[in-house]
Amino acid sequence: MLTTPKGQFVAFYDAKGDATILLINKKGRVAGRYTVFPKLSSRLIQDGHCVISIGYSPDGILHVIYGAHGTKPFYAQIALDEIVPSFDNVVNATTWSETMTYPQFYTIKDQLWLLYRHVPDIFVSQYVLERKSFVPLYETPLLSYDGLPHYTGASVYINQMASFGDNIAMFWAYRLPPRIMPEDERRYLVVNDGLWSAQSNDGGKSWFDIHGRTLTLPISYEQIINTGKTINILQSGGLLNQGSSTMGSNGNIYDVHQAKDFEGCPQIFLTILDNNGTVVLNEAVSTNKEHFELLGKGTLLLPLSRADVAVSDRMVHVIYRQNGRLVIASKLLNNLHGDWRYFIPETPDLGGWEPNYDFVAWKNNHSLDIYVQSARQGRMDFGIKGKASPAKLYKFIERD
Repeated sequence: MLTTPKGQFVAFYDAKGDATILLINKKGRVAGRYTVFPKLSSRLIQDGHCVISIGYSPDGILHVIYGAHGTKPFYAQIALDEIVPSFDNVVNATTWSETMTYPQFYTIKDQLWLLYRHVPDIFVSQYVLERKSFVPLYETPLLSYDGLPHYTGASVYINQMASFGDNIAMFWAYRLPPRIMPEDERRYLVVNDGLWSAQSNDGGKSWFDIHGRTLTLPISYEQIINTGKTINILQSGGLLNQGSSTMGSNGNIYDVHQAKDFEGCPQIFLTILDNNGTVVLNEAVSTNKEHFELLGKGTLLLPLSRADVAVSDRMVHVIYRQNGRLVIASKLLNNLHGDWRYFIPETPDLGGWEPNYDFVAWKNNHSLDIYVQSARQGRMDFGIKGKASPAKLYKFIERD
């Protein structure tokens, strides 16, 4: 989901499997529809990695990438100034030039970035207005796996970045060689090492660690190992590959991730770091009572989703799925050691749904706009077939 000067856009796969983007007007009604071709293969359409990512550049173009899981995804540009919104707009995509996974668009200093994983490293490209195309922002990867043993499946897994003006913060984990579970040699425990972090205060021109020491690109394991982990999660903690982070107007960084509590149950944790990289809060947000491991290869259906996080000058909100329901946990920033308040709206069982919200809508008017739909995800990146499920746009407004 993304709010632009041209309106709010929501991207999803429709009942036929077509990549679809809806324009939502200020009254919350559908004002236009764009169908992007070609359609993904039946194999990729079942893969939970292959969400549709959208970004907006100042020249009025909506950028669309879909079908990215170690593949060359499809990429399209929608010139919003040139296309009159209707319900039968057809857009033709081209094939991206290299393989990627987890494409993410960010607006940094009015520049559109595309962050993605190209195994085993993390790269950044920047959209150049004059060329109407993306070019590498750096001559090297941003994050590199160098310094750890290489093996099939090795990668750097980055959390959603945080940014505010020129300030950027990113967290990541390294995927280590999987351990075979003794009770079943076909099952693997995915082991991640992290969380590590780096920051920039000049829009990505330079980077430094939590101690303020300058980092050179690519930021490799052998370089960052001397810094130490920002959040010391044990390798036995069953850390998920991705979490999310955001930044407040005061420069504090808010990161949500999954790790085990003292009883061995996975929980969503919130960690807050101040301007000096000091951890001022690290506590469990969720109330999960179910023991499970991050097992297998591929997309997994877990009782507790990844989380997303939003922050204002007053409150922090953590959004996640637990027991098949949407949960929004909130806390006042002036009472960080107080209790969490949990809001659990009425929804159908959400299955494998994982949250995302419209960051621009939140930034503009503290409207937490969340796309909610029951998701069926099987093991090994295969979907569970069934009828298309209805989707809803939930809008929550932070009030005093």
